[in-house]
Amino acid sequence: MWRTALAVAVVSVAVVSVAGAGLTRLWLGVHWSADVLAGWLLGGCLVAFSIASYGRLALSREP
Repeated sequence: MWRTALAVAVVSVAVVSVAGAGLTRLWLGVHWSADVLAGWLLGGCLVAFSIASYGRLALSREP
């Protein structure tokens, strides 16, 4: 049970951190909204690819 709570806390902190960084970039005028959106999408695709490849690798190593 505590592992689930810890995982939820870690993911929540990561999401708030990434969203906050992107929104502050927009607020400061350092990047355009398309730049921030593209970064978020690229990061999401990278996370999805990493999860999928890890799952595939873990399944291939099971005895």
